[in-house]
Amino acid sequence: MPPRTKKTESPMQGVLDFLAKNWLMLVGIFIAYPFIKRYIDNTAIDDLQSQSNALRDNPQELDNALNQLTTDKDYHNAAKIIYQSYSIPKDNWDWLKPSMWTENDEDAYLAITSIAKGKEVPQLLYDAYRLVSGNRDLFQDSQKYLDEDYFKIIFW
Repeated sequence: MPPRTKKTESPMQGVLDFLAKNWLMLVGIFIAYPFIKRYIDNTAIDDLQSQSNALRDNPQELDNALNQLTTDKDYHNAAKIIYQSYSIPKDNWDWLKPSMWTENDEDAYLAITSIAKGKEVPQLLYDAYRLVSGNRDLFQDSQKYLDEDYFKIIFW
């Protein structure tokens, strides 16, 4: 049998040679990729959360942002009442406050129905709640914290 040359090698042999030389680097890439992707995603989320927390923690900036959204104080007050009624913890020490142990469903229900027309909650209330709560969704929080009876009356 004649000796193999580059012209007589199969095309697959080049791929196999590359894999044999660089297998360790390829395995490293496959293992490291999910960790690198998760790190990049988390840094973007952390930046967004720090911006929204800074807005939420500074009342003057929050009022300015709400006024840019709408000048109607009913939306501002309703969003703040709903957020306080759901007792969503803002930091790690909120479990020490007795008011954070339960939700006040009646106040949240009254605040939403004072703004909502029938079963249609205005988009401005969703946006105001998103500003007040630090990028949380009103529908998802209502689904999680509001009693099922109140939730069905408002949203279904």
